[in-house]
Amino acid sequence: MRLVTLVCLCALFAFTYQAAELRAEEPPAGAVPFPVDRTTKLTARKGPVYYIDGPTVIAKKAEITVQLDVRIVGINGASLDVQGGLKVHGTQDHWVRIDNVDFSPTRESHLGVHLDMVDLRGCRFVHGEGEGFTGDLTIENGAMQRDCAFDVCMHTGTLKLMTLDSGIPWTIRCASPDPKTKPILVQVRSCWARNVRLSGACDATFRHSEIKDGLRCSNVTEVVVDGCDLTDTLAVHQGPDDVFKKITLSKCNLFDGCTLVLHREPNEDAKKEKVKVDKFYFGPRDGGGALTKPDDVAKRIDDGEDVAHRRVVARVGKPAKKKHLLVKYGPLRLRVPAVR
Repeated sequence: MRLVTLVCLCALFAFTYQAAELRAEEPPAGAVPFPVDRTTKLTARKGPVYYIDGPTVIAKKAEITVQLDVRIVGINGASLDVQGGLKVHGTQDHWVRIDNVDFSPTRESHLGVHLDMVDLRGCRFVHGEGEGFTGDLTIENGAMQRDCAFDVCMHTGTLKLMTLDSGIPWTIRCASPDPKTKPILVQVRSCWARNVRLSGACDATFRHSEIKDGLRCSNVTEVVVDGCDLTDTLAVHQGPDDVFKKITLSKCNLFDGCTLVLHREPNEDAKKEKVKVDKFYFGPRDGGGALTKPDDVAKRIDDGEDVAHRRVVARVGKPAKKKHLLVKYGPLRLRVPAVR
């Protein structure tokens, strides 16, 4: 009898412990539900903290506007499918903060998603196989903290990442667009990014950004990399039927051993192409000891001169003797939350 009682008590304890583990998260004290059914403006005066509980949908005809000092918290695996529109507008030192919200279910936003002056924590923008986004997505003057994730597939529309500090890698995949539609537009401007990967048919621009740990583009149609500070690798990998005709590389700093890679999969019938590498600085971040001699610069370039079947070579203009200082990053830093 004692043994049976002991077993029952153990089972009860285990059940109680499991139930406690599965207990639903509670919203923060004083928080109110995030509205999604009709066009609404959220201000800190009406309710500084709003919560999203589980999977949530913003209706097609609804546009939610979020203003400064508002905080949005996700609980119980919160996700947001923005079928209508979401406009977030904080201000300097009064950013909107969004915690633990998964934006991945958003497939088509009829009124667009625009996150401005926002601190993203534990948020996800991730599309799996066969998934993607149609519409306009803009994230600017904000931060993606180290517990976020960004791996998006654009089907049609526009992706803009501007004055954004990121503690995570970015993967941007562009699905082949219908020839009758406008090309997918990708804009990365004045960002602090790391380990960026871009692939697919699009019109992409990387301008005045610091990109650590490499920028790698593959099977792309039109890419401009202008005025960027890069470490590790700047690479363009093309398939046998892709071309380099609309690849523009100008006024970049390739710091501390960063290499330029131009690669094309074998195609004996392909015409040999040349890519102009204009006013690049090859040297240390402190600006001293720039590489200017052709033989020294060539060691930092991996192209068809090294592997003949690649059918593409870099045509290097006169290298810069001093590193480019095209952007005053200090004032821009004040506009974004710090990545912790």
